[in-house]
Parts: sequence; C-alpha cells; structure tokens
Amino acid sequence: MKSIYPDGRFFRTLTVLAWSSVLWPAFAQASTYYVAPKGSDTNDGGLEHPFATVQRAQKSAEPGDTVYLRDGTYHLTPAQIANQDREYSYVTYLNKSGTKEARINYFAYPGEKPVFDFSEIKPAGHRVTAFFISGSWLHLKGIEITGVQVTLTGHTQSECFRVADGSNNIIEQCSMHDGMGIGIYLTGGSNNLFLNCDAYRNWDSVSEGGKGGNVDGFGCHPRTASGTGNVFRGCRAWFNSDDGYDCINAHAAVTFDHCWAFYNGFTPDFTSRGDGNGFKDGGYGATAANRLPQPIPNHTVEYCLSVGNKANGFYSNHHIGANTFLNNTAYHNNTNFNMLCRLDDNATDVPGYGQTLKNNVGYKGRTEVNNLPKEKNDLSHNYFDLNLTPTDADFLSVDETQLTAPRQANGDLPDIAFMHLAPGSQFIDKGVALKSPYVGTAPDLGAFEYCPAVKVADAGFERPALPGGPWSYSGGATIASNDSLAAKDNPKAPEGAQAAALPGKGAIAQKLDGLIPNAEYKISFWAAQRKDARAKGQTWDVKVGDKVAASYAPPANATDYLEYTATFTATAPSETLAFAGTDQNGGGNTVLLDDVHVVQIANPVAKN
Repeated sequence: MKSIYPDGRFFRTLTVLAWSSVLWPAFAQASTYYVAPKGSDTNDGGLEHPFATVQRAQKSAEPGDTVYLRDGTYHLTPAQIANQDREYSYVTYLNKSGTKEARINYFAYPGEKPVFDFSEIKPAGHRVTAFFISGSWLHLKGIEITGVQVTLTGHTQSECFRVADGSNNIIEQCSMHDGMGIGIYLTGGSNNLFLNCDAYRNWDSVSEGGKGGNVDGFGCHPRTASGTGNVFRGCRAWFNSDDGYDCINAHAAVTFDHCWAFYNGFTPDFTSRGDGNGFKDGGYGATAANRLPQPIPNHTVEYCLSVGNKANGFYSNHHIGANTFLNNTAYHNNTNFNMLCRLDDNATDVPGYGQTLKNNVGYKGRTEVNNLPKEKNDLSHNYFDLNLTPTDADFLSVDETQLTAPRQANGDLPDIAFMHLAPGSQFIDKGVALKSPYVGTAPDLGAFEYCPAVKVADAGFERPALPGGPWSYSGGATIASNDSLAAKDNPKAPEGAQAAALPGKGAIAQKLDGLIPNAEYKISFWAAQRKDARAKGQTWDVKVGDKVAASYAPPANATDYLEYTATFTATAPSETLAFAGTDQNGGGNTVLLDDVHVVQIANPVAKN
C-alpha cells in the first residue's frame, strides 16, 4: 500500500503516547481485579477467578485500583440492573470515587476487546442507562457498548454512558454503536474528558414514531454553572439518528476539540430521521427567559470536521449570543455554517450576533453560510470573508470513505488524507494566529494544518540492505521480504513488498537533512511483531540523535501492522533517525518495520 501522504500530513494537538507500560499505571499497594464473561460474582476477582460484572468489581475497588475487563461479549440480563428510580433503570452504577492522586480504573485488558451487549435489558416503563457515573476521578478505557434499548413509545431516551454529577473523569477509547441510546450523555459534573470515543449507528426506532429525534452521538448538558471544563476530544459520531454533538440547555461552556461528525440525521441507508446536525452548539429550546443561565455560556468548537450531515455542519441552534468556532472544516452538509440565534427572550429568532468564527473552511455545502451578518459578529480569516472559493485541488483527498478508517494504535483519530490541504492549496498560511502552534508564516484554514514532509529515503525499505544505502543496518537487522522466513506468516508490508526486520538489540538508522532547529516533528511508521510461537515480543526505541523520542512494548500477539507515532524537537539541520531494539523480554525477538514518515508539525518556539 503506497503512502497517501507524499507531500504533507495534518497537524494535531492531541498528545501522542507510545504503547508502553506507562499507559497502565501502578500505585503503591494498589490492587488489580478482573472481570470476564464467564466469571462469577462469587469469585475473588483474581486473574484465575474473575468477577462476572463491573458492578461487583466496584464493590471491591478502592482508589488506585485497576479493574481489567477481559475479552469477549458480556450479555447483560435484567437481573443485573444495579439501581432504579421512577424513570430509569441503571444497569451498571458507578458511584464510588477515586482521588486526584489515585483514580479507580476500569480498563479493557491490553490487547483485548470487552463488548457489553444490552439488547436483553428492556424494563417496562423505564429508560435505560447502560453505565451510570456519579463517582469522580474514574478512568474508563476500551469499553464497547451495543444494543441499548428503548421501550417507551412517547418522548424518551436511553443512554450508553451517563455522567451525572461525577467530575474529573476520563472516558477513553470507548465505542457505543448499533443501539437505540445516546452514546455519551452528561447532565452534571465538571472537568470530564471524553477522549477518542466513537458513537455510531444509533437509532431509536421505537419512540415517537421511530424518528429517533433524541439519539445524539454525544450530548453535554451541564445543568448548573459549576459544570465547567467538560471536553470532547478526538471523538467521532456518525449515522446517529439525531445529531452528532449536542449541548442544548447547557448552563456551562462545553468544548469540542478535534472531533468529527458525519452522516448524522440518517440511518446507514440514508433514510432521513432526526435533526441531523453535526455540531449543535447551544440553545435552550422552549425554556422560559427567566430560567436561562446568567451569563449564557460561550461554547467552543475547534479543529473539528463535519461532513454530509442532514441539516447543518456547524450550528448555533437558536443560541442567545456568543459561541466560538475556530479552524473547523465543513464539507457537503445541507448548510455548512448556520449561526441562527435568538434574542434574550428566547423566543425571537434572529441572524447570528456575537459569534466568533476564525480560520474556518467549507466546501460543497448546499448552502455554505447562513444567518451570519458581518457587522454583528467577529469574523476573521474564514474562506467566506476572504472570498476564497475551494476546489478539489485544494485537498489531498475528498474520499469520504476514509472517515471510518480504524483508529491509530494509541486510539487517536485515523491518519487520513481526506480534507487535508494539498501542497499549494490557497488555504495554506491564510489564517490568523490563535492559541495553537502552526507551521509556516501563519495558520492554515480548516481543521488540518499542512505539514511539510522531511525526505526519508527508501521509506518503505524496498532497496536491498547493502552498505552505502540510505539505511544502515547493525546487530542482525536486515530487510525481510513478504515471503521471507522472517515475515511469511505476517500480513504483507504496508508499503511495497519488504519491511525492515529488527531483532534483539539490532538497529537501523538514516541521516535526515533539511530540519529546522527548534522546530517540532512527528515520526510515523508501521510495525508488527514477528509471528512466532516462541516470541515474547520485541521492544524498541525510536531515537533522534542521542535522544530517545519514544519507547515501544506491544504484546507478542500484535502481529498485524499498526501505525505508531513519536515526536521530537530538532536540535540541528541534520539528525540521525534510528530504530534500536531493546529486547527487554529476552530471547532475540523481532519486530517488522515499514513506511516511515517524518513531517514538521510546529514552528520553532519564538525567543523573547
């Protein structure tokens, strides 16, 4: 597979973490518990005798403890409903808190996928919440939820995750799909981070004639002004029957950062259902004016992508005054940017006022911009006020199928070419400087900063491993063709027909030229553990000069090629890039490496 980034890649502000043991924190005197589909809640929760439910694990878990959820499908039953009130049935009820120094962790076991199926939970007369969270300082990671049901036929909703009054929680790399419930729904709490989660194909076909008008991918509706600091970052929402992201009736500001919304308001066969906005930013419905929050919060949508949604890509939703939209990209929505507002009476709709839009770009909307008079809003360096008309040539790709590509190994959004700026695009360096770093003389327009590539000769290891080539090989490192003894049992190399084989404490290295001292760069590459029943898994470092940029220790069964990333700051115009085996598990294990790229992602730090 040839790289789709011959000339540049996109800029991200998300923190990149190597897949290593640092992701699984250890605390002094902390305990570890296990939950498995064939476990029993009468067990002790140990590795050999796991619990059956997360609810039972919470009973034992204390601050600093980690609960590992093992691979397989958990078929939840009505008997496992943990709590009920007049309106809701809460299947898993997490009300025990960790602390700032020691969270309680509920993690998918490394390399495994726990799937929680709620299709049999159909309590008469009740809404359903699959995971209810009122505890604080919790970290949930790698949980998959499917089949959440709706049984009521009137105005109602169900939820996969609901956060109510819990604060300082992290919900990470969770997916909520193929059910009738909202993916993540917050009504209370502050400083919660929803990181790298997916909500898709959720449609309530039961209530209100099957329109599915309450099923958003993500909803954030803090009911008090103290519910500040809630952030959605790196999330995707698609084919949800109502909106992708919704913060109607929010009494505190919400941030959507580096998130994607596409095809919302439709079922997967593009049957029209609910509202269908990508990002619905505020508004208060029919709330009486004397019950509105004071002041009205200003929500932020930044570095987000909205594609093919039934109604609006970015929508102020009758909000009363200010919202902020920075560096977003809209493509092929019914209306790409709609800033419809209301007056203080929350009854009179008017064109947008007090809105801030900077560095945004849109393309191929049925309507590009609506309800946005220049004189009443803070508009600067957007494609519409710069009078720039996009064409396909401005982008590396307009192939929407890339939107559902698998996430990167660390959970980040897929590294795709769709709507990334092409070399020479008219949107490069046309923005105004904001709070984020950028490359070039000024920020670019849209969600993806153009990142110049550094030449990596023979990036796919297609040349023989001979002296004098761009790569040097030592310690047994060599080239492995797809049909060689070292690689024949692995999937084919991502680029070309060969990869580099890095055994034991071997190393491969190449000198990179044309770097800008003090500029930041991103390294990306694909790696797969050699498929060998005797292997314990190779570990290795990526080094730039004499500094380690990142260390990696994936499990021995990570034999499919996955993309890995690291960052470094250049110290000189030329640096040596090296992949060095560390063989921490012993036994001379081997990793296969391919398709190496280096791009600049930030200018040098300015000196005062």
